[in-house]
Amino acid sequence: MGLVAFATGLLLASAVQAAGPTWVWLDENGRRVASDMPPPATVPDQRILRRPHASPVPSPALGAAPEGTPAAAPAQPAPPGAGAAGAGRLTDEQLRQQVEQRNAQIRADNCQRARASLETLQAGASQPLYMVNEQGQRVTMDEAMRRAESVRLRQIVRDNCAPAPAAAGTPQAAPPPPAAAPNRP
Repeated sequence: MGLVAFATGLLLASAVQAAGPTWVWLDENGRRVASDMPPPATVPDQRILRRPHASPVPSPALGAAPEGTPAAAPAQPAPPGAGAAGAGRLTDEQLRQQVEQRNAQIRADNCQRARASLETLQAGASQPLYMVNEQGQRVTMDEAMRRAESVRLRQIVRDNCAPAPAAAGTPQAAPPPPAAAPNRP
């Protein structure tokens, strides 16, 4: 039974540590207190045993340095690219490449959706098509609405289906001329 209680205590202690930032301090009666909130202002620094994301502050009861010895300064984060701490960080070039890849994915998705919508719009010339207006009402598209939507979709295709824009300062080919709208009776 004692072993089960000890194991349960260890599990609870590890769960408290894993749960998030934890403050640990000794209250006015010498009892250990753990919380995700900082201790009251009445608790002196010497009785704070642990702060979130910092190494534990040694307490005098546990054989810490004498009171006259200054406490060690908190560890400063390593500058980017410094040793093992900076190994997980991305360079500006890698970040730029990731952003460019994500933007290319978004452009490809927009291109595919606009082309599919344009095909639907063109194929549905002989049957009624509907759209939802600003008030959320379903409205039958008249010829003027179809033309306006067709122009809008073609612009989306031009903007998103062309190769990605060149970087600043790089010459770029002129965009192709817009496709002529088919004449429909």
